[in-house]
Amino acid sequence: TAAEATTAKAEPLKPKRSPLKREQQQARYFTKYIEQELPQRISAQVIKEGGLTVETTLNPTWQTKAEEIVNSTVRNNRGSFGQAAMVSIDPRTGGIRSMVGGTDFEKHQFNRVTQAKRQPGSTFKPIVYATAIAGGISPNKSYLDAPFDVDGYKPKNAGKKFKGNITMRDALINSVNIIAIKILIDTGWQPLIDNAHKMGIESKLEPFYSLALGGLEVNLLEITSAYTTFANRGIHNPVHGITRVTNKKGEIIYLNKPKPTKVFEPGTTAIMTWMMRGVVNDGTATSAQIGRPVAGKTGTTDKERDLWFIGFVPQLVTGVWLGNDNNRPTGNASSTAAYAWSRFM
Repeated sequence: TAAEATTAKAEPLKPKRSPLKREQQQARYFTKYIEQELPQRISAQVIKEGGLTVETTLNPTWQTKAEEIVNSTVRNNRGSFGQAAMVSIDPRTGGIRSMVGGTDFEKHQFNRVTQAKRQPGSTFKPIVYATAIAGGISPNKSYLDAPFDVDGYKPKNAGKKFKGNITMRDALINSVNIIAIKILIDTGWQPLIDNAHKMGIESKLEPFYSLALGGLEVNLLEITSAYTTFANRGIHNPVHGITRVTNKKGEIIYLNKPKPTKVFEPGTTAIMTWMMRGVVNDGTATSAQIGRPVAGKTGTTDKERDLWFIGFVPQLVTGVWLGNDNNRPTGNASSTAAYAWSRFM
């Protein structure tokens, strides 16, 4: 009726807004990573045809927790560092279980797990030590921690202090730089570089003395992937996010097949796990303790620009990086990264 029409016209419009599709997406950094990984598994033509179901390795519950911890870690340390990243990998399969590439996906999609190349600092040392142990050097071998000059290179310890004679195990627990260089000299560059690549380090490694101290650039995914070798008794599984892809007919058109590489004997990784448990129990990573046996290593680069902790239990390896995109010093410590790790684990 005319009266009903007049009443209806006078009422304000109430649109039923449905959420934007992009706002409904979960695990944004991981999803983007999968979008980039998919063309390496499936042809462009098949992707263009659509109707694909992509099954991944992600654990949604763990992913939500990782996002919460990354965001709160940055929020609670404002003025120190502006970004954080975290990734977890199942060492038994190489499957990525959670991935958080930063706190600001809406602003930029830059993934600090896969795209940011940073110096790993002392988190690289376990690869040096494992290479030495695999070559027959005992973890109880004693080295002299004192001022040292090799071909004009003069490494320094944090705090610029020296401990005198110290075993390899104690040197790792206390992250003594001088000893790491001396161990590298005893093992040689090539075995170290070969093992690092077998362990999942894809970045180029140069034969410089500073390599023993993490004087190279890697991303968080690479160095965390390397630690899965320790957790998996010397066997490295290539890291991946896609397990299976089916087409609209339900046919399997891609299936991830494990391609494990034996890098170390189980005895070598058992010794390394024992040494890295010492780092958490008595060394630089006591804030990573979670009430059960944990192994790992901290890393701090020049002027605390990068803060790292990578640690593991047999079922999961998790890596944490904290820092600033503009490389500004954080004024913080790697123990903060270890604490974030412990909250997640």
